Parts: sequence; C-alpha cells; structure tokens
Amino acid sequence: MAIWRIILVIVMVGLAVGCASSQRPTSSERTLAVAAAPAVQKRITVAVRSNPPNLNSTLSGTAIGKVPGVPEIEQLVHTGLEVLDDQGRRRAQLAETLPDTTNGLWRVFPDGRMETVWKIRPNASWHDGVPLTAADLAFTLTVVQDRSLSAFRNQTYDLIEGIDVEDPRTAVVRWKRPFIDADTMFSAGLAIPLPKHLLEQAYSQDPATLLDLPYWNREFVGAGPFKIREWVDGSHIMLDANAAYALGRPKIDSVEIMFIPDNNTIVANLLAGRVHVTLGRGISTEQGLGLRAQWAAGHMDLTYGNAVALYPQFINPNPPVLTDVRFRRALMHAIDRQQLADSLMAGLAPIAESILDPKDALYPTTQRDIVRYPYDLRMTAQALETLGYGKGPDGNYRDAANQRLTVEIQGVTTTDINEKSMLAVADAWQQAGLGGEAAPIPVQRQGDREFRATRSGFDLAGGGSGRVGMIRWRSSDAPLAETNFVGGNKTRYMNPEFDTLVDRYLTTIPRDENAQIVGEIVHHISDQLVVMGLVYDAQATMIANRLVNANGNVPTDGAATWNVHDWDVR
Repeated sequence: MAIWRIILVIVMVGLAVGCASSQRPTSSERTLAVAAAPAVQKRITVAVRSNPPNLNSTLSGTAIGKVPGVPEIEQLVHTGLEVLDDQGRRRAQLAETLPDTTNGLWRVFPDGRMETVWKIRPNASWHDGVPLTAADLAFTLTVVQDRSLSAFRNQTYDLIEGIDVEDPRTAVVRWKRPFIDADTMFSAGLAIPLPKHLLEQAYSQDPATLLDLPYWNREFVGAGPFKIREWVDGSHIMLDANAAYALGRPKIDSVEIMFIPDNNTIVANLLAGRVHVTLGRGISTEQGLGLRAQWAAGHMDLTYGNAVALYPQFINPNPPVLTDVRFRRALMHAIDRQQLADSLMAGLAPIAESILDPKDALYPTTQRDIVRYPYDLRMTAQALETLGYGKGPDGNYRDAANQRLTVEIQGVTTTDINEKSMLAVADAWQQAGLGGEAAPIPVQRQGDREFRATRSGFDLAGGGSGRVGMIRWRSSDAPLAETNFVGGNKTRYMNPEFDTLVDRYLTTIPRDENAQIVGEIVHHISDQLVVMGLVYDAQATMIANRLVNANGNVPTDGAATWNVHDWDVR
C-alpha cells in the first residue's frame, strides 16, 4: 500500500511539472509581455503656500498682491504665445516666432500707428483637443478690453485699435501708437489667450457672470504642458501630462500640487521626501538656508526680484509734509538698509536702490542714474531742521506748534519679510526721533481698495519692481474715487513730467534710445522718491536634486515653471 502511494505521488509530480513546462512562456512571448507593460511613471510633488482661488495670475492678483504659487501653476497648465526665460529673455512659446522689427512681423508706420503679426504654431491646441486659433486671440482682446470687467483692466489695452484674423493661425494686432512691449501680447503678463469655444456664450449672455464660471479653477482648460485631473479645494491639484502639448509631451507624467499654508509643514515635507519643489513665495530665506544645511537630497535657488518698498501717500497725507521730497529723503537716510538686508536676507540680496529687477539687462547700465541715500542720521537731522522741526527734551522731533512728528506705516503681514521690514523701519524712525508707527492691516481690510488707497502715511509692500513697476506711477493709473479706487499707482503720484517720460519709454522702439529713457525714469523715481525701496526680496525655491532642468533663479516677472515641459527626474 505504501509503495502504491509513492508511485501515485511520483506520477502526480511529473504531471504537474509537465503542465508547468507547457505553460512557461517562450522567449518571444516574454519580450512582448515586457513591451506591453506600462513604463515607470515619473511623478513629482510641489508645494505652494496658498489655496489658489483660480489659475489666472491676473485674476488672482488683489490689493495684497499675487497669490503665492498661482503664476507658477498657471505656467504648468497654460502658456501664452511667448514666455520669459530664466535669463530674462523672451522666447516664442505657442507662437512660431516673436514679432520683431527685423523679421517684418513688427511694423511701425510714419503716422505713429503700429502692427504686430502673430503666427500660432500649427499644432497648438486646448486641453480638450480644440485647436487654438487666431479667433481665440480676437476673443481674448474683446474680453480684456471690456471696461465692465475691471479685473482685467490694463491701460495697455487702450493702445490697441483692433485685431484682424487673417487665417486660423494668423492674427494682426493694430496699435494706435508705438508700444515698446507689444511683443509681450498674449502672454501670462498681458492677455493670456482665452478659449472662445468655452467662454464666448457666457460672455455674450452676461459679461458680469464670466468670472464666476468654474472654468477659472476646477474646470480649467488651458493649452499648457499639463492638464487638470483633480482639484480638491484646500488640499491639492492633480495634473497629468498633456500628450498633445505644442512643444512636445512633458517628460514628467504627473504633478501633484499640495496647498500647504504653513512654512514649517513645507519644510517637514521636503525633509521627508514628500515634496520635491516649492513654487512661488513660500518658505523664508532664513528657513531656506537652514534647510539647505540639512537637506542633502536637494538645494536652494534664489530669485532676487520684487523689492520690499515704502509707498508714500501723495494725496492728503498725514503728516502733510510727506509730499515734500526733502522730508522723504530725511526718512530714507534714517534707515540702515544694509543692516536690514543682512538681517532679513542673510546678506544674499542687495538693498533696493533701483526700481529695476537685478536680472534686467539694463540694471547694470542704469546704476549711474540712481540717486542714493546712505544711512546717515546727520543728514536726517539737517533736512528736518531745514523743514522747521526740532528735537524736544524727549528726543523726538516736533513742529513749530510743539506737535510730535509721527509717521504711520501700514502693510500686509502675510509674509514674514513684510512684517519684519515694517517693524524694523518703524523702530529705526523711532530711534531717530521720528515717531514711526507700524499699523498691520487687518485681514478683513486687505482687499479694501479704498482703505488701501487712502492711507495716511506709507504702505509697505513687495512688488512693483521691474519695468512693469517702473511705468506704474503714471497719473492716469492712480486709484481715485472716480475710478472706484482701481489702479496700480498705489502712491497716487501725479507728475506731468514723469508721465511724459513714461510715454517716451512706451513709444520709443529703437532699443538704444529706449535704454536712455529707462535711465531717466530710474533717476526720476530715485531722486523724487516716488517709491522708497528697502531690500530686494530673495525668494527661496527648494528643488530636489532628482529634478533635472528645474531652475528657481528667474526674473521678477517670470515663473520657475516656464520650461516645465523639459523637466525630468533622475
């Protein structure tokens, strides 16, 4: 009986082995199986220190500035006909080439009018597969030129006479007069293309409801390298590579964007390997330096961009002497800006003596045009005495009526550098006997345009750097009651001489002549202290070493994600 059992086991084992051998795939079958298997997915996670309301950098801008991360996310899912690279150069993106006076696509006529010709890449399309055409560009201009949609308001649009659609891929923008930045049209900074097929019906029915559509966030359809798979408000956005992107499918397959409002949480996620890159204004430079010493898996890039500055009130200020440039100069001499840069930026960023971005090509050549204000309390005292102020027994300056001189600084404290700068300046003025008072703006009033525009003394804020900021201080752009307090000229500075300078800058196309005018504008702003720069904000971007082609050192008006379709992972 035992022998039969042994024989039965042997037979069963033999049958099993035979079956296994007959089911074993051949070498050709194994090759086909490997080829059919999905490739390893390349995924990265980024962090932004906000909960973005939408994916349009123009619409997300408020009285307190741009929402951190939105310009960078916008470049992930959408792009314009041109883009600003990390060297401050403009590159064609969805356009075949940029208009230029040398290639015949930028034509200036003897009567002062101008035309720019835009040719869209033949394979440019929206995420839903619909081709991006010249009709989309024409619709975009219709929307942004609509004065009832103040969120899009930009005085540049008033210079445009019209647009002609020559064929599905060619549009000609007609300008009433020369405009130096006409080659930035249909970009993230100036009328990024809008999909006519998705928005025209709502706009035609009621323009006022256009901005309420879910299109601007969870149902966003762009023409960029990634498209939205999922949006969970207050949590994250999931993006997938756009295989039909005009510049080629991104090398990275998916991107998770985490909304992390707390800096310390961002740092913890970086150290844990959960986050691979930060976008927009996130952790402080101080935190970045500390993290750099611990984070062997990544590094820190710095962008020396927007200047933290004091914006004086030029209409009915308190004290009234604030409109006297001698007083503003006295205040500037009382601030040790180098110490401010050393303490807030670890000496990594220069003091902001110019309105220009340090990465601007004209920044070095305009240094000679800057009027400088070194820290010197003797010069402060001399200027104040000339204005009729004297120090009382308590060491504080007083006017002829024995009223103490006090200057208020208001500002938003949602970023650490703003809060620290405000307190540092107020303390410096207190030490000098000037009675500086810091007045943080309550959260509920941060978007109150009238409140922000009619402040008594100074507004301390970031932004306003670069050539866009340089031309912002025109009289016509001042937020007044008759404009419903809409306008980028937050100082409400009104000077015909300066307006003429800006007009010359905007209408002078030859680059050498234009550069000379930029120098004159830099001189005027620093001489008259239209804006009182403190320090350039060194924005830290943390990038994991496994990321390839990512660069956080970009100009103020640029975005680190300008070339995200070329990013890769090791």
